[in-house]
Amino acid sequence: MEEIICLYISNMTKSINLVIKCKRLITILDLKELVAKELDTYACLFRLTNGTNLEENLDALLSDLNIKNEDKLFIMNKLNVERAVLEEWYRLDGNNWEDSENWCSDLPLNEWYGVNTNENGKITDLYLDNNNLCLVPSELSQLTKLFELVLSENNLNSVPPELSQLTNLILLDLSNNNISSVPSELAQLTNLKYLHLDDNNLSLVLFELSQLTNLKYLCLSYNNISLVPPELSQLTNLTYLDLSNNKLSSVPSELSQLTNLIELYLDNNDLSLVPSVLSQLTNLTILYLYNNKLESVPFELSQLTNLTSLDLSHNKLSSVPLELSQLTNLTELYLSDNKLTSVPLELSQLENLRIYK
Repeated sequence: MEEIICLYISNMTKSINLVIKCKRLITILDLKELVAKELDTYACLFRLTNGTNLEENLDALLSDLNIKNEDKLFIMNKLNVERAVLEEWYRLDGNNWEDSENWCSDLPLNEWYGVNTNENGKITDLYLDNNNLCLVPSELSQLTKLFELVLSENNLNSVPPELSQLTNLILLDLSNNNISSVPSELAQLTNLKYLHLDDNNLSLVLFELSQLTNLKYLCLSYNNISLVPPELSQLTNLTYLDLSNNKLSSVPSELSQLTNLIELYLDNNDLSLVPSVLSQLTNLTILYLYNNKLESVPFELSQLTNLTSLDLSHNKLSSVPLELSQLTNLTELYLSDNKLTSVPLELSQLENLRIYK
């Protein structure tokens, strides 16, 4: 049986009309090999411009795809992968963007808005924050030299699991979007040091994130999180953890293992008590617990002698332990909007206090 394929093909560097005649029904893999022979290049990405990803089932018969005359075949070759990835992203979503200066032009990639490259022209950083992006293509995983990816303040609803292939990534900022879940595959980004997921619609924290053992900074504030998995205690390199503005009624005692923490934010939650085990976080300099439902403060917090800022305001405290006077490095202490009728005189020994409310 003869099959005639007539497709307009673009590989980002040249466009041709290609007619392939075959004496049998062919698969997508067959077509891929025929196109590679015709264009003298191997296609890394292979799909129709109507969005059908031909990579998903290479054994499928081409005749089963119901290709229409207006459909076009999009490929990219290995010599221009990074440029092709960005051009494909712009083709899919660029009409929404606030700024796309020089995108899809012939200028070097580092002159495209938000794109940084190294001396070899490989993309190392993408800063497309506050740009009205609506999607992240899975092909972004082809940018293997990417170190920083900043997509904050956009309209993203999801994250492709393929981003897990960006194994050189150090910083990932997805804050201020509409993301309700993140793929567990992101736990494979083992070089990640900074992860921003704040101000989204997350209702849980994946325990798989505990595999990001190089993580230093984790921000999960302004979500709908009601539970923190104890596995997060494995992130022993964390120095900054922000869980504020969520729906936490408790925190796991295992967090006491995060002994390198310097800043811990638990404010604006539903906490009714402070686990005394937090007193083991002896490197803490900032501890925010304001606007919770705390009725007492464990005297063990006095062991946090490196604290410079402690905020216990807007709670239900009727007293504070006099042992807090041992926090001699405190420069800021907030106790306002509680049920206090008095405070221990011993607090006057905190000679470094600049702010006391």
